[in-house]
Amino acid sequence: IDPDMLPDIGLIVSNDGEDVCCVFIYKTDSFMCVIDWWISNKKASKQVRKGCIEYLIEGSIRKARDLGFKAVFTSIRNSNLIKKLEDFGYKEKDLQMTNFIMRL
Repeated sequence: IDPDMLPDIGLIVSNDGEDVCCVFIYKTDSFMCVIDWWISNKKASKQVRKGCIEYLIEGSIRKARDLGFKAVFTSIRNSNLIKKLEDFGYKEKDLQMTNFIMRL
């Protein structure tokens, strides 16, 4: 994604000085925000990534609540991340959905 398409709110989780994962929160004018562009450092060990991603999920939910949102939308393809999000209370809504972006 082009950096100019990212919102001002981004969360990064680091471990021992190494950035492990991040996500971005898009604010809307409704009760729902969009949390997207889940990115992880494949060079970090699976164990470190697992803990950091869980921390990131918790932190992103907390940040969305702190911003006053009542719901979150996210679009995920990674089956491991889908399972983790479900563990935190996310509910799967649309299967086999294709996402589009168009620059204006």
